[in-house]
Amino acid sequence: MDYSPLVNRLEEHVTLAAAKRVRFGVYVTILYIFVKFLWLVNVVVQFLILNIFLGPQYTFWGIGIVNDLLHNRDWSTSGHFPRVTMCDVTVREMGNLHNWTVQCVLMVNMFAEKIFLFLWFWFCFVAIVTSINFLYWLFVSLSSSQSRAFIRKYLDFNDRKNISDQQIDDFISQMLRKDGITVLRLISDNCGDLAVAEIVVKLWDAYEDTPRFTEVSEESDAGYLEDFQEDCGMPEE
Repeated sequence: MDYSPLVNRLEEHVTLAAAKRVRFGVYVTILYIFVKFLWLVNVVVQFLILNIFLGPQYTFWGIGIVNDLLHNRDWSTSGHFPRVTMCDVTVREMGNLHNWTVQCVLMVNMFAEKIFLFLWFWFCFVAIVTSINFLYWLFVSLSSSQSRAFIRKYLDFNDRKNISDQQIDDFISQMLRKDGITVLRLISDNCGDLAVAEIVVKLWDAYEDTPRFTEVSEESDAGYLEDFQEDCGMPEE
């Protein structure tokens, strides 16, 4: 598969970012992690609401129900999803209404207990998996060593093993930035390592052949301030 259009698009993006002196390049990364945080908050809130609604006498309703089942503690003792109750029934006999109180079986509660027990453990499982995924992305996004190892893996895959760690760090800081690493990780998750390996090596070749990234990285903060003052018509100190 030809990934040249995607590579060209990524190169245009990083070139524009460099031209505008976007030094951080973390907008997409922060937004992606924030969305994952919202997913985590969503499932935790649903889990807590379900736990409070079903079992106010249990801190963890699902575990409490399983514990009752293991110790042969039925619904008549625990009070959860009663199977039998008393029902008031009105019967017409000879033109007269008679009210009777009889015992009724609530068959639906047998199914409701199993359904809510499954939902409770499902929300618990989803909350744990979402938490692990959120912490993983937070770690790999903040760790420079993880970003370096990620790029090196694909450069080594293309027999570019003589590249130093400093060169890779410069490649990341000057061209890819955090957002570039995040996009490449997403491509890796959805398209596989072969696609990312081809994209990374083409971006590396473009980085080596294009001096503008080095020029942008070598600009000092003083030079950036002078350009800003000139663009805004501010007098220089």
